[in-house]
Amino acid sequence: MLEPLRAIPGPDFLWYFLGALVVIWFLVRRWAYNDGSQDHMPPQMTRVDPYSIAALRGGAAETVKVAIYDLEQQGLVKLSGEGAEVKMSAEADPFEPLNIVATETLHYISGNDSPRQMFADSAFMGKVEGHLSSHYDDLKRKHLMRDENMQSSAWMAFIIGVLLLDGVGGAKLYLGVVSDKPIIFLALLLVITPIALWFAANPLSRISALGHKHLSSLKSHFGWVKDSLGKKKEVDNMNVAFAMAVFGAGALAGGPLYDLYNKAARPLGQGNGGGCSGCGSGCGGGCGGGCGGCG
Repeated sequence: MLEPLRAIPGPDFLWYFLGALVVIWFLVRRWAYNDGSQDHMPPQMTRVDPYSIAALRGGAAETVKVAIYDLEQQGLVKLSGEGAEVKMSAEADPFEPLNIVATETLHYISGNDSPRQMFADSAFMGKVEGHLSSHYDDLKRKHLMRDENMQSSAWMAFIIGVLLLDGVGGAKLYLGVVSDKPIIFLALLLVITPIALWFAANPLSRISALGHKHLSSLKSHFGWVKDSLGKKKEVDNMNVAFAMAVFGAGALAGGPLYDLYNKAARPLGQGNGGGCSGCGSGCGGGCGGGCGGCG
């Protein structure tokens, strides 16, 4: 069984393997995102509220950012300070916000004035994630979010792709070891393979193919809001909320909320450079506060 592999010269096998990796990458990508969601019509632009859009794009952390903006615009939260010293305070008011995530966020701010504490508090973020279940159900009904079958299909595409490539490559690596042949480049390819196929299938992503298409349409539709805010032009609150949900804190560059997410909300021990306060499930990366300017 191994003789056909043994007969292929090492340099030739590397090229064959690389070509197979490219082909299987596209096949895995197609399998994972051929989820049937695009057989349905996307919802109208504003039929999905900013909280749901933020939840789709980045989960709890992104939704809390929209909640803070919403609360600030209602006069229920006040921001003070600049950069990493931004503080939040809850303002006395006879009514509470209607959105449950905003309510939970307001209660947290009443006892904690540091954004850094909020975005690093796993218990609080867990509560918010629980409140988002109804949003997630609605997103699944609209086919913007992967359901269990879609998620399983993405995992299957990833696993089968890795088994095929690393199985053949691993056998060739074994032959190289027992024959005392150079194996460094093949070993590197075997390490790269699961990483590349992970990005192809993105099995942990919540977003369906239709969801990606809808987010892309929203970015085009609300791009003017981001541009206007960058030029210090006035924009109504609802459009800003949508832009925040779609682009993250990058839509608010230069304002106190941008400082909040990109400096004050950065977990301790991380620098203040760059435009991302950390990436949640909608963006890749491993920082803690959700996707600020990664959008």
